[in-house]
Amino acid sequence: MGLCGAAMLLGGWSIPWFGAPPTAKQPIAFDHRKHTAGADGIKCETCHTYSSPTTGTFAGLPQVDTCMDCHKMVKRMPPAKLAKKPEFAKLKQFAAAGYIPWQRVYTEPDYVFFPHRRHVAVAKLACASCHGDVRDMAEPVMRPVVNQSMDWCMNCHQQKRASQDCISCHK
Repeated sequence: MGLCGAAMLLGGWSIPWFGAPPTAKQPIAFDHRKHTAGADGIKCETCHTYSSPTTGTFAGLPQVDTCMDCHKMVKRMPPAKLAKKPEFAKLKQFAAAGYIPWQRVYTEPDYVFFPHRRHVAVAKLACASCHGDVRDMAEPVMRPVVNQSMDWCMNCHQQKRASQDCISCHK
């Protein structure tokens, strides 16, 4: 039995926690629902850009410049108005610093290669397929919505008739 067979027999790889997953404290109380609702709502890829549009592997965390594209007025807001809008006050501070210290929620083991582009652009999977209905969340994402275990991935690969060869996903 090969390494993949042994891993599947033992329950596959899974996110390394028991019970409830750890909670990440996000620096801004970001409301996905408010930003993605309706016909004019923004798409996941607008903020979670790939490292390259044609060969992108990783969907990154939003950069402060991306937020500021729509929220330019934050830089000009007077302190009295910012006092009533604490999340905008934080955004203004992060804009001055040049980054937002988002906490990554989804991670894979070091031996797994997960190319977002192959799943989103090529296989046409919706982001919610792997990340859950984040678009409908009013609170920031603080823990994985979906437990992305090896069994879970293999079930999807079987359903979609995708490669189940170990080297497709394992380094």
